Amino acid sequence: MPQTVVAPCIRMIVTSSSKLKTGTLFIVPCTGGHLGREKDSSNLVRIPDLEVSKHHCRIQYDQERRQYFIQDLGSRNGSFLNDARLSQSKDTSELHVLTHGDTLSVGGTRLLLHIHPGMETCDECEPGQVQALDMTSANQVIQMANTSDARKKQLKLLKKAYGLDKDAFCEPGDVMNKKKYKDRADIRRVKVGSDAPNQPDAIPSSVHRPINADNKGRKLLEKMGWKTGEGLGKEKSGRVEPVCLSRSVTVVFNILQTARLQN
Repeated sequence: MPQTVVAPCIRMIVTSSSKLKTGTLFIVPCTGGHLGREKDSSNLVRIPDLEVSKHHCRIQYDQERRQYFIQDLGSRNGSFLNDARLSQSKDTSELHVLTHGDTLSVGGTRLLLHIHPGMETCDECEPGQVQALDMTSANQVIQMANTSDARKKQLKLLKKAYGLDKDAFCEPGDVMNKKKYKDRADIRRVKVGSDAPNQPDAIPSSVHRPINADNKGRKLLEKMGWKTGEGLGKEKSGRVEPVCLSRSVTVVFNILQTARLQN
């Protein structure tokens, strides 16, 4: 007598959702069904989320291929199988194969799909096991937070016991606090000033003394063969005496007077 093959069902477990409790279980049999927002007999998987369409997607079973398929029915926000969108907005998608371990995301809900042979299950698709694991994780987070608070409280008690609670070095940033820190160097610069005299960087030039030997212009002339007391030019017949300041002023005054008369 041939053994009857029982078609497996899909166990959808909620792993994260903004509307459903983590660990909520949905079962889709081989007769198939819909996933949507409305409370309808055809919606085997109902998610009361405005981001989910009334009839969001359809799940069906192929007896010959012994596989489950999913099809998006032209939803606005789309269906995501393993983070891949099935179709564009308001477009009906093609049939996509569902396998064990796939993830289906619709709206703000993420579902884990388990397809076991016969009536078998596992810890990952049992609501009690998933919710217990979620509670354990939440308790660990709370315990870590409580441990951190207890450590800070114990540290404050130790500082108080040894009289260190009011010291500046115990609180970071108090040393540089504007209300407590005094910039004495800035106060000294304002009230006292600097003791060093103001010395010029270079001696100003004058017509009554020769240019210093460190002058760049003089060094350039000496490289071209000029010596102290000689005139400028090829024949060294240029003027040796400096131009008198009073004469320069007189020349400028005469030029200005001539310009005024011409105007």
